[in-house]
Amino acid sequence: MQRKVSLGLSIAVVVVAVILSGFGSVMAYKTWTAPTVAIQSDNGSTDPSQTEEVSLTDKLAEIRTMIDLYNIREFDEEDLENYAMYGYVAGIGDPYAEYLDAESYASIFEDLSGDMQGIGISVIYNPDMRGIEVIDVFPDSPAFDAGVEVGDVIMYCGDDLVSVASVGYDVALTMLRGEKGTVAKFVVYRGEYYSEEVVFEIERAYITEQSVRYRIYSEDPTIGIIRITGFNTATVAQFTEALETLKEQGVEKLVFDVRNNPGGELNSICEIIDMIVPEGPVIRLEYKGRDVETYYNSDASEIDMPMAVLVNGQTASAAELFTSALKDYGKATVIGTTTYGKGCMQSIIPLSYGGGMKLTTALYYPPFSDNFDGVGVEPDIEVEMEGDAAKKSIYKLTDTEDTQLQAAIATLTENDNNK
Repeated sequence: MQRKVSLGLSIAVVVVAVILSGFGSVMAYKTWTAPTVAIQSDNGSTDPSQTEEVSLTDKLAEIRTMIDLYNIREFDEEDLENYAMYGYVAGIGDPYAEYLDAESYASIFEDLSGDMQGIGISVIYNPDMRGIEVIDVFPDSPAFDAGVEVGDVIMYCGDDLVSVASVGYDVALTMLRGEKGTVAKFVVYRGEYYSEEVVFEIERAYITEQSVRYRIYSEDPTIGIIRITGFNTATVAQFTEALETLKEQGVEKLVFDVRNNPGGELNSICEIIDMIVPEGPVIRLEYKGRDVETYYNSDASEIDMPMAVLVNGQTASAAELFTSALKDYGKATVIGTTTYGKGCMQSIIPLSYGGGMKLTTALYYPPFSDNFDGVGVEPDIEVEMEGDAAKKSIYKLTDTEDTQLQAAIATLTENDNNK
């Protein structure tokens, strides 16, 4: 693709630096640094502090001119443009904002549909590590078989193992995704202080994401357990099926497990909360320059049985709204540890030339309580996982080992006995 760039200045090349050298004592070898030169423009100065204020357009045009004139290495035109966009959006300082190229833009909607091909993990952005943290490994998935663990932080990915921090969260996710039969290559940090480094090369497969799993508690057939791993457009139907089936099987009490649930799609979570709570607000939104306003109201239909919600530090976003809504209406006892604390909403905005942007466009509030962004939702009963159980994935815990589940069962049983 050709570009027309006009700067309106003449360029004079002046070498003002000499070759730098150094001498090392080891083995009496002589070491040299690479030649360094400075290029002087027609204003006679190489001091960047002496430049005048110019527009972003002119800055980029000048940079491109210098690349065309002096760069000796080949580069990909599309990569150059995309990196400029990634960096520009990253400059607003919002860890959830992202420029999306066409491929990343399309993959976001694939995720929300619940259908995908890949390795079978659920992830969340880790702002401290600037990496991708694994919060769920799907059973019987390629990632599970390869030994990927909950808590692993993906720091490098793609065929060239580029850093997640350099390309951004959504672009890195695109590198992890791919069609069945292709290979995902990435590096994770794990263990205490993330001191262990593990390289994975995993063949992708077709993944049917079952975001809702349910069962009857083996020790008490009146208690049903519904685990929700995410909220996408398929979750509503799966959740409805879970409720109807458990009721038909005689369940009288429910445990909702949203531990390690990273959130998901707005309308999905609203419809699910609507099934549980009575008539009233479900979610309130605060957009830029506007007052807090109700976005979705529940009808009068509700679930009338004792309920508990299990949460932990990786319960985030829509899963936190789910927890808060049930707590606000007094529908459930919340058990576990304080949640992640993401009470802001991102919108996917298409761009005219393809691709899009993910921007934080609103804060969201539970039905009656305050926004929890950066704070999290505190449980009614705090229960930490202890001992060997704390080191295991919640998907590998037995019911006996799962102290948070046991606390929920005890609470439901106690409440039932007090009636």
